[in-house]
Amino acid sequence: MLIALALAASVLGQTPSLEVAASVSSAQNMTVDELAIREGAAAWADAFTRGDVDLVDALLADDFVGTAKDGSPYDKPTLLGWVRAGPNLSASETTVDRIRFFGDIAIATGSDAMVGPAPEMRRIKSVWTDIWIRRDGRWFVIAAHDMAGTPD
Repeated sequence: MLIALALAASVLGQTPSLEVAASVSSAQNMTVDELAIREGAAAWADAFTRGDVDLVDALLADDFVGTAKDGSPYDKPTLLGWVRAGPNLSASETTVDRIRFFGDIAIATGSDAMVGPAPEMRRIKSVWTDIWIRRDGRWFVIAAHDMAGTPD
């Protein structure tokens, strides 16, 4: 229960109460951080699919940079423009394969299985590496690299 409260507070950008924070041991902090990043990765894919600009904006650091599947760089305002033009897909399922922590930096790797956009409704897979940074107790995506995977 304490982990769930701390996770919810982390994802929503709120600081958990001192009582909750004090109750979570250092071993559990890694679990809370991992869950926050896993939830954040899934929320990002879902928000992109639905065209939820506010949620993507909240998940990305202001100095975010990314590399698109074609190798071109993009920044946060560019990505928010793509989301604003959405919804971009009809469905997306995120799998986080691994998260490695280096203090306030985390590297997450995984994939997205996507369907869309209409009218083609193609099934495609994207593999990615996201770099997360913890600032003021919250995790943000600061860098992302996407690569086209094999079609599903």
